[in-house]
Amino acid sequence: MKDQAVPTSVSVISESVEQIEQNLPKKPITDSAEVIANVESDDDSGFLNASNGSLNACEAEEEDIPSWRLKIPAKREAMTDEEVATTLKTMWSEADSIEPLEKRKKWVMERLTEAFGNVLPEPLLEISAAFVFEGDTGISMDIRPEWLDMDKFRRGQKFAVDNIFGLFYSELLSLFMVYSFEDGFKSILVTGNSSTPYACFKRYLSTASRFYNWYSHDVWTPGNPGYDDMRAVRRIHSLMRKKLEAMPNEELESKIKIENPWCPALDIARRDFQSTCPAPAPNQCPYTILSKYPNIRHKALNQGEMAATQFAFIALTVLSPKTFGLHDATDEDLEAYCHLWRGLGYLLGVDDDFNFCRGTLEDVKARSRDFIEFWVKPNFRDIQPEWEHVMRCMIEGIQYYFPGSTYETCLCDLADVLNLHIPRFYSALSYASWIRHGFIRFFFDHGSKCAPLRGYLNSQLVQSMERARQYDEKKLSELQEKSAKTLKTVAAEKEKCSASMRECLE
Repeated sequence: MKDQAVPTSVSVISESVEQIEQNLPKKPITDSAEVIANVESDDDSGFLNASNGSLNACEAEEEDIPSWRLKIPAKREAMTDEEVATTLKTMWSEADSIEPLEKRKKWVMERLTEAFGNVLPEPLLEISAAFVFEGDTGISMDIRPEWLDMDKFRRGQKFAVDNIFGLFYSELLSLFMVYSFEDGFKSILVTGNSSTPYACFKRYLSTASRFYNWYSHDVWTPGNPGYDDMRAVRRIHSLMRKKLEAMPNEELESKIKIENPWCPALDIARRDFQSTCPAPAPNQCPYTILSKYPNIRHKALNQGEMAATQFAFIALTVLSPKTFGLHDATDEDLEAYCHLWRGLGYLLGVDDDFNFCRGTLEDVKARSRDFIEFWVKPNFRDIQPEWEHVMRCMIEGIQYYFPGSTYETCLCDLADVLNLHIPRFYSALSYASWIRHGFIRFFFDHGSKCAPLRGYLNSQLVQSMERARQYDEKKLSELQEKSAKTLKTVAAEKEKCSASMRECLE
């Protein structure tokens, strides 16, 4: 195999590497036009801005320098966390006084380009700028944008309905990525609707049902189910913004902590991610500063988080449609699906300049790749117990009406589509999980090529959601008890492990 190939002149290569290291600059980023950055990591690959089989976001230098040393164009020395925090705080405070809106957007982009243009591509600078602006433009749902192509929008709706099973799974895996961002994660924990399997069952059943209404009904005409659901979601977002903005930071932090988190695979997954995911360059992930300095910006939902939500619904689908059984999808279909979500984003209050789905299909693909390579993969290196807990609760809740997936199979599939190597996690799978994962992959890779089978599973998913919405009080009580029992068992197992460790120490 390729990984087992060993050069014969090991000593010569070692001496060459040592000689190169001695000649490298000490600082990761200097005033020179471009430099060689050296990243040291703790028992991991230490890749900088590139991972094995990455989505072509960055390329390693092809000279005789080791692949984990990348050329990074630089205009200035990297800022410290304190300097980044000061820069962002100043930008946020001054931006509010700049009018009109278009001038404010331009000013924010200029400030961000000055601060982070040496490490971030333009699409991510635009998303970073979106975090400065309120999450709803306030535009009326009855005003249609000039760029709206209703034929393309309806084609996107038909594509979504015809492939709802594969899209549902793609969106499920995408939540693993979106919730790797602490800010987006906080908003769902504050509501309390994602901390137990039962709460997740209710939350994501409602969400999936609304999305299906958006796909299958007219969302532009008042009185239609799609339009009414859109207005309801927009109202919910407005209430959430007000709640978050009024909440003291101390209360917010207390609400996002989960007692006895359900995270049995955290250590194994984190070790694998730290080995295969890229280590970020200095200032590559400026949003992480917001966790250390929570007072530098508004807490309410913003345009950046809305754009990240759009990312969750389209990124994996357009980057790897066959992974989710969309073998017949053409570029025109995928572009129509992006146009659909551009329109849905508009109706939800997303600014046209920050709409993740604007531009051509290639623009959306490039934006998605950058988002994954520069931000999502580095985030995975530092996943927290609450992250695994919520993902397990979410998938367990979905099993209450449409069984099939598990946390383990979903994470394996996500690693496959992102080209991440997770050998420890994979080897720790039970035989049942291993077989289940193989079956899921067989269906999407081969079985979904059969249109009748794909149509059958589409209808089964829709019918299962409809049945779940009709559950009576007795059934709901049973599910609530099942959820509580699951978490009680988790807590008991953790206490048993802790007791065993205490005995060993004594």
